[in-house]
Amino acid sequence: MLLDHLSNHSCIYGFQVETKSLPYFITHEREYGDLESEENLRRLWRDMKESISERTNLVSEALPLPSDGIRSAAGCFDHIMRHLAASQGKRIWCEKTPMHVHHMNLLASAFPEARFIHIIRDGRDCAASFHRRWRFNPIRTISRWKKAVRAGTRDGQLLGARHMEVRYEAVTEAPDAAFRDLLEFLNLPFEPAVLRSARSRPDAAASQEGEVKRNVRRAENYFDPAVVGKLEAVAGRLLTDLGYACRDESGDRDPPAWQMRWWQFTDDIRRFAAVAMRRGRILRPSKWRYIASRTRNALKQRATSKP
Repeated sequence: MLLDHLSNHSCIYGFQVETKSLPYFITHEREYGDLESEENLRRLWRDMKESISERTNLVSEALPLPSDGIRSAAGCFDHIMRHLAASQGKRIWCEKTPMHVHHMNLLASAFPEARFIHIIRDGRDCAASFHRRWRFNPIRTISRWKKAVRAGTRDGQLLGARHMEVRYEAVTEAPDAAFRDLLEFLNLPFEPAVLRSARSRPDAAASQEGEVKRNVRRAENYFDPAVVGKLEAVAGRLLTDLGYACRDESGDRDPPAWQMRWWQFTDDIRRFAAVAMRRGRILRPSKWRYIASRTRNALKQRATSKP
């Protein structure tokens, strides 16, 4: 939601899907050898384009190899994003892979001019949203939420003025004020266009008809009280620390690792099945290979783990 609205700013290009693999390329850059070598750089460039193209057709095969002295994974990625931004007449790109919250220090070092926006939502509502859309296990969702928020809060403090924390509820309650603060953080002028989404999301409760809508405390009306109690038993302490009203203010239980892995496997199956049904087509071979790999790993880990 946040990226879709910021994408309506005249200066900001928002990449529409998660790239996911950027930290991998940065940390494994040395495996490609000396990037001063044209052949090594070309291999990195090809693999990065293929990785991004698996999720979108925006990255053209014709996009040329960087020719302006770029010799790093971050430089290659920046080149791709700048090309896409320029195609829309924009000069700033924005990427929003949620799990990059675990790699902020790495990304901050690789992109020294980058700024980071960490948007936090009530973890119980996150669990409700993921269950509504994909039928994901709510306990696994809030467990992942807890780790992600703690990582983002901890590492964000180290980034100082390059980092901004914003609450999802504040954006949906008062979008005008929220987007003014965000654009001030980005050193950009406010434009009313950001109050409307750059694309339609009919299944997004907070962005109906292109405008931000109030969207808070959904879990209370979605889950029965027993499920909410289980969610708070996992993350009640963090919810309370963040200022969210919570009955179990000390809850901080972590599910066993074997259970998290099993839930991950079942959640993956549900998601890929839902995507296949929505698109009305069979998943690409690469997706089925991914499912098969996750299945083998989950079964192997469950067999060797003790409950």
